[in-house]
Amino acid sequence: MARFLILISLFFAFLAPGPNQPVQTIQIPQTGTAGNTSTQTKNSASLPSLTTFLPAIKNGNAKQLVGVFIDRTFAFRIVQQPASNAGFVSSEPEVVTQFSLASQYGSIGLLAHNTAAGEYFADITNGQKIILVYGDGHLKYYQVTQIRKFQALSPTSPYSNFADLAAPDRVLSVENLFYQIYQSDGDLVFQTCIEKNGESSWGRLFIIAHPIEFSAPARHFRFSRLAQFNTLPLAIE
Repeated sequence: MARFLILISLFFAFLAPGPNQPVQTIQIPQTGTAGNTSTQTKNSASLPSLTTFLPAIKNGNAKQLVGVFIDRTFAFRIVQQPASNAGFVSSEPEVVTQFSLASQYGSIGLLAHNTAAGEYFADITNGQKIILVYGDGHLKYYQVTQIRKFQALSPTSPYSNFADLAAPDRVLSVENLFYQIYQSDGDLVFQTCIEKNGESSWGRLFIIAHPIEFSAPARHFRFSRLAQFNTLPLAIE
């Protein structure tokens, strides 16, 4: 019996997060800003090219996401959330925030207020290609596969229940929605709020993209990517 109890204790100790893995409550961050309206002017003609954008954001860190680029749509810098503050969303224009809680569940979450960079998320379409930029200049590619919209039943709460706009009678808890959207094997997810009836946080918009894999032989690898991404490079030195 004593041996059995020891084994049970070891099992639960193994499941517990380590000292560098703080427990964070599941939430869907609020990405609307009460009382504010966008002052941005969309102008695709003023967007930088990828080769202009990369040198401005590189920091040498191969493990850190520093930028996201969609041709003729936007080029935004990526910032990190403060430690243990999974609800933080930067209000800076042309900046998106990496969602730390999503990273713990296998996905890359990018958050923005719908009065700032998130306003541009509505311009993303199914099938569109996305480029993530890392601090050393290497790139990863994704393609949009789903666009999902939900009404937040408590609009300003990160712990709201949600109604699926594709099936309004279906109500999801914050935990169920979080796992549906963010628990994945490497997906990229954009999140912002949907404004309606004067409520900037009325709903939530999620744009989900899968990583694109390449199977070309090594000596043709670079050219295969160039062909599929309109001559975009693998990295900027």
